[in-house]
Amino acid sequence: MRYIFLIGLLKLYANFVGAQSNFDSTSYPHYDSLRLARYRWHFILFYDFHSTFTANAQTWFKQPAPKPQLIFYYNIDIKSRFQFRKWLIETAYFNDFGTTWYLDSLRTKSTDHLHYKLSIAQQLTKKISLDAAINTQTILFPGYSLRRKNDTLERFLNEGFMSPGFIYIASGIGISLPHLARLQIGLAGCKITTLRNSSLFDMRQENNIAGVPKGKKRKTEGGINAQITWPLTGFKERWFIEGTALLFVPILGGNSTFDINTVGHLRLWRFGRLSWRHQFQWNKAIQSNPTYQQWLTLGVYLNNKLK
Repeated sequence: MRYIFLIGLLKLYANFVGAQSNFDSTSYPHYDSLRLARYRWHFILFYDFHSTFTANAQTWFKQPAPKPQLIFYYNIDIKSRFQFRKWLIETAYFNDFGTTWYLDSLRTKSTDHLHYKLSIAQQLTKKISLDAAINTQTILFPGYSLRRKNDTLERFLNEGFMSPGFIYIASGIGISLPHLARLQIGLAGCKITTLRNSSLFDMRQENNIAGVPKGKKRKTEGGINAQITWPLTGFKERWFIEGTALLFVPILGGNSTFDINTVGHLRLWRFGRLSWRHQFQWNKAIQSNPTYQQWLTLGVYLNNKLK
């Protein structure tokens, strides 16, 4: 019944609009395109989710076989862009997690990343803007390590949510690039290293974690950073690419950060997609050498619209 009522309202509205078109337009106020442009806004949302769950058991002849294992991995990637007049608000959320369960109940994490970004910009010209951005990087789930104690292996908490965590705050100039991509140069910024769980100092038996000394919960460093956000872009009928990058360089000495996360998609059929993700990280506060990881996944998506 309610659908019939709705259709009736739509028909009445259509008849009303048709009747108004026969009136003299000069009797109504005139709104030109410039006046309407002042109230123009748009909102774009990019999202992606992928998950895999795999059982693996191998048999090797004349050699000890690896233990049977269950492997789980998921990836969430959400970006949004809201523009109203000369103001632009962008958000980017990225979270992936991988873990392995062995037959003897031992569980290890293979990957765990949580990134969140919020930026606000005011357009000065068509391509230049004043920008302010905050970027947070941490892990989501507790991480454990093993060490030998009295000829036995001891399991201890090694890291946790925002322990350590890194917050990058910057203000500066934004440059609009093709395909809705943006380059943000933070001329005045800082990196805040946090350690919410102070018990990590005793568990890890260390007096300094990620540059935060024992007895403190945070450390702040001034510096310059640059960030690039490249939303989902198609360059062929079935090929798509997206990514983010962050660079932070301290002014008065300290630990630099370099992070790149890119992924390419090949749409195979209506519900299928082949994705190849690359991640390069180097945060000198927690790792002496850079790390590089890549994932090649064949996923089935209920919503496989990439455009």
